[in-house]
Amino acid sequence: MQLIKAILLEILALELDISAERLESNKTLYSYGLDSLRVAKIIGEIDSNFQVKLSFETFEELNTVESLAKFISKELARDIQPDSELVPTGERTSSNVTQGVSRTTVVADSQVSPNKTTKDTGNFWEQINKFLKSAGQKPLNQVSSTKNAPKIVGIASNFPVEYFEQRDLTSIFLDNLLSENIDVDPEEVNRFFTNVTLKGRHFALSPLNDLENKEALREGIEAAVDLAENAIDNLLQSKGLKPEDISMVVESSILPATPSIFSRVMSRSSFSSNIKRMSLYGVGCMNGVHGLSKINDYLEGHPTEAVILISVELASVLWQGSFRQDLHQYLAKYSEHPEQYSSSIKMTLVTAALFGDGAVALLIVGSKHPLYKKSLGTIQPQIIDTRSNLIPNTSDLIGVDILLKNSSFRAIVKPEVPDLLPDAIAQTIEPLLEKNNLSLKDISHWILHPGGPKIVRAIEEKFNLSEEALSLSWLTLFEKGNLSSAHVLYILEQLLSSSCPPNSGEFGLMIAMGPGLSQEAILLKF
Repeated sequence: MQLIKAILLEILALELDISAERLESNKTLYSYGLDSLRVAKIIGEIDSNFQVKLSFETFEELNTVESLAKFISKELARDIQPDSELVPTGERTSSNVTQGVSRTTVVADSQVSPNKTTKDTGNFWEQINKFLKSAGQKPLNQVSSTKNAPKIVGIASNFPVEYFEQRDLTSIFLDNLLSENIDVDPEEVNRFFTNVTLKGRHFALSPLNDLENKEALREGIEAAVDLAENAIDNLLQSKGLKPEDISMVVESSILPATPSIFSRVMSRSSFSSNIKRMSLYGVGCMNGVHGLSKINDYLEGHPTEAVILISVELASVLWQGSFRQDLHQYLAKYSEHPEQYSSSIKMTLVTAALFGDGAVALLIVGSKHPLYKKSLGTIQPQIIDTRSNLIPNTSDLIGVDILLKNSSFRAIVKPEVPDLLPDAIAQTIEPLLEKNNLSLKDISHWILHPGGPKIVRAIEEKFNLSEEALSLSWLTLFEKGNLSSAHVLYILEQLLSSSCPPNSGEFGLMIAMGPGLSQEAILLKF
C-alpha cells in the first residue's frame, strides 16, 4: 500500500501545485483547497494509474490519502488472479500488480456514473469529460499511464571546434573538383549548396585535407571517439554521476567502426568492463529515435537503472576523397545511362552540401532511479509510447554503401524521399496518437529530424503546421547542417534549454526517418 500512497501523493501534489512532502496522509483533502474541477482531474488520474474508478460521492466519503489508498488496495487485491500471488506482497509494484488483474468497475451511483458496477470505461471517461467541458475546462486525455514511464534527465552535445561557413565549403568543394578535372557545372554545385539554406557546419576533419580513404576513416573514427567521450563526460558531470553509476550504454552512428565507438571510449575511461552495451547500426538518421525507443523498453523492465544514449556522426570523412571518387565514377557512366547517373550525381551534391559533424549524449533513467524523483519540478520528458513503420520495397532510397575496395562508405538519399515521407510519417504518428487518445492538436512540440528543406516543407504542408511548430528543425539545420542520428537529440536539448521551454503536462512528438524507407516516433510528456 505504500507504493499506492506514494503515487496518490504525487497525483495530488501535481494537481495542487505543492510538494508531496506538504501533504499529510490523514488530513482531509478538501482542506488543501480542492474544488470539483480538480477532483474530476484527480479521479481521472486515479483511473489512469490504477484502473479503479471513483465517483465524486465516493471520493468525498474517503477524503484522505490514507482512506483512498486502502480503498484502492482492496479493489486491486480483490481482482488479482491466482497467478499474481507468486509476487510477494512486499514486492508488488504498480507494474506487476496490474499484471493478472481483471478489473471491476468501482463507481458509485453519481452524476458521473449511471450504475455502480458498469464496465464501460469509455462511458466513464465521456462523463468525466462532459462534466469538465460544462465547466469550461479542457477534457482529460486517457493517455497510457505516465507514472512509471522512463524519463530523460540529462542531455549534453559536443561539436568539433572548427566551423566552416557554407559559402567557404562551396568554394573548397569547387576547388577540389577543379583540381581533379571533374566536369560538374559550378552553377549546379552552387545551386545545391545554396538551396539547403545552411549557415555552416562543424567538421572534425578539415575539408582542406586530402587524406587517403583508409587514413580518412581511421582519423574519422578517432575524432568520433573524442567527440563521444567528451559528450559523455559532460553529461555525467552535469548530473554528478560516475561511469560506474551507468548500467548500459547504447550507441548510434553511421560510421562503420569495428570495434564500436563506445568500446574504444571504454579503453580511455573508467566504465566497467562488464557494462551492458548495445551498438545500433543500419537505420541511419533514425538511429537516435530508434535507440531511445529501445532504451525505453529496457528501462520498463529495469526501473532502478540509468542508461546513456550516445549518438556521434562524422560526415567530414566523406570530404576526404569519397565525393570526388563517386563523381568520377558517375560521370564516366553518365553517357551510357544518363537518367540513372544524373540522379546519382545530384545525390552526391546534396550529401556534400547538407551533412555535418557532432555528438549528443542523453541520460535516461527508470522510475525507481534516484534521479527520477530528484527531477520533479523540472521540465524533463517522459517516454510515454513509441511506434515504428517501414514502407516495403523502398530499401534503395536511403542508405549507406560500404565500399570495401576503397575502405570508404557512401551516403545515399534519393530524390523520391521528400514525396514519400509525409504519408509515411502520418502512418506512424496517427496510430500512435490514437492509441493514446490524443490528436495532432494535443501536440505542443514537434521534434522532427529535418532531413533537408524539402522534407521539412513537405511535412509542414502535410500536417498543416505553422512555421513556429518546426522552428527548431529549421534553426538547427541552418546552424549545424544535418547531424544524422544525433539531430533530433540536439533539437530536444535546444528545446529544453530555450527561453520558452515546454510547460509541465504538454506533449511532444520526436520523429525521424531512415533507410527502409522507415520511420520511428516517440510520444513524450513534459
